[in-house]
Amino acid sequence: MVKDAIVFIYRDDYCIETLYNQIYDEVVETILSSSDKSEIDASINAGFLKIVNAETSGKINNINTEQRKIVTSIDRKTRILLDLYKTDSMLIDDIINASLPFKESIYFVGMASFFLTKIYDNKTGESILPNVQQNTSYVSLNENTMIELEAGNTDLVKKYCVNYVDSKDYFDADFYKETKNALRINMSNAKIKKNIRHITHDMKLGKHFNFYVFGEIIPSARKDRKTDNDTRYFIINPFAIWQ
Repeated sequence: MVKDAIVFIYRDDYCIETLYNQIYDEVVETILSSSDKSEIDASINAGFLKIVNAETSGKINNINTEQRKIVTSIDRKTRILLDLYKTDSMLIDDIINASLPFKESIYFVGMASFFLTKIYDNKTGESILPNVQQNTSYVSLNENTMIELEAGNTDLVKKYCVNYVDSKDYFDADFYKETKNALRINMSNAKIKKNIRHITHDMKLGKHFNFYVFGEIIPSARKDRKTDNDTRYFIINPFAIWQ
């Protein structure tokens, strides 16, 4: 069966290679070949008690044995891992709830409604999105640029982003009032495969994205609010992102 092609917005090739190699062994193919063209003459001169002298000549086939590693492309490895970790639950919120309680990270394939909460320089920490009102359609991105997205019950989502959800979006504002899970994801611009401006021309705080994500969910002890005792915080380490 032919699968639909996935155009990845973001992909961490190193993480995918590392995870794949931990699960699957290298595939090695052994090739045996022989050819008449590689025949050689063999001569044996023998003396037996200096009475019988014999010369025997013949031909031997040259058999070549070659081992070679079958190289699996990074696209193929990504699809294999997607099939391995994909479950019936596709919403990240449902995947987390079904996996509770867990103290260690879990690998997953799922989707969520994310909001752009920060674009910053990874070296200096300087934010390029200082406030919700500023329209930063033109943003100079480089290999040090980090793009931060949040979903669920975070302060920024509840304060700024819920009002931006319209009827065409997958989730509505009630979702953010009910969920106890707060998600944060950071994307390195150096690993973005598709220019973010091809997705949106309105790069400002609160911009909304419905993303599918393959990655690792890591529990976090971070709290946004001192009085917040119910919210569960998670960091998503993304291996691949697409729409």
